[in-house]
Amino acid sequence: MILQPDKLTVVLAGSFNPAILTPQWISRHGLQEPVGQNFVVEMATQFGPIGGIQRFTFGGISYSPNFNNITFFVGAADAVGRQRTCSAAARMLETLPHTPIQGVGFNFVFLIAEPSQELLQLLRANETLAAALTDGAEVVARGWSNVLRWREAVVTYQTQIDAQQQAMVEVNFHYGVTTAAAAAAVLGDLTAYETHFAAAVAGATALSGQPLE
Repeated sequence: MILQPDKLTVVLAGSFNPAILTPQWISRHGLQEPVGQNFVVEMATQFGPIGGIQRFTFGGISYSPNFNNITFFVGAADAVGRQRTCSAAARMLETLPHTPIQGVGFNFVFLIAEPSQELLQLLRANETLAAALTDGAEVVARGWSNVLRWREAVVTYQTQIDAQQQAMVEVNFHYGVTTAAAAAAVLGDLTAYETHFAAAVAGATALSGQPLE
């Protein structure tokens, strides 16, 4: 079972002003760096149906702000760096206490190159469904999911398998918090990230029957 670093994110959902959330502002209020400090910022733009979304990387954190959410990309960091991102997000919310918030999410993705027979049984195809459609329908991907209540989070484990028999386990921890203070409390815990990471690995290991490589 292989962790997919580019899919590891922490997401704040709500209403934001991207013009405020500049690297300089995040450095000062999130990372608590001195005012006026010079630093290198890497910027990339991803284009979609409604325009470009900018991603900033500096000081060990990487994030994309837009009007509906802020996505923090944590896959390239170690355990200390991942928690540093959570702490920076918490301090950001503490600085903007009136920010409308709709939730906090921790996301993880694991690749299973050789699924076990037990997992394949969960992901077996429904040929009756394919036969119900005319003109030679066939099942090209299969999925399975469970939603759990864990502590104060709703946790979704979603597994899919493709035509090459590779399975992906996607894990989402969702906190339905509605205030900046409540979101900051979730993120500000000093073991916030690693606690969710350990839980995600435990569940994915149980599903796959494979340890994390």
